[in-house]
Amino acid sequence: ALLSASGHKSGPIRIRAAQMVAECVEAMGPRAPAFKEYDRLLQTLANFVTEAASEMRQAGKQAIVRLALLHSGFDAA
Repeated sequence: ALLSASGHKSGPIRIRAAQMVAECVEAMGPRAPAFKEYDRLLQTLANFVTEAASEMRQAGKQAIVRLALLHSGFDAA
């Protein structure tokens, strides 16, 4: 449902969806790549980074960095 909301025509709804997707990626942790719609998640995150709203870009970047750190084995702390 959150991935669908990322395409909503209302900006505030897309921004909140982006923030919630970023929170979900954080919560999934190393299980994120096992997500059934992982390819769609990555595409959605890439779309967030290209949006005009800075909050949406920030949420997308945060989630992408988290996934990159998980994939590479580095710890952000």
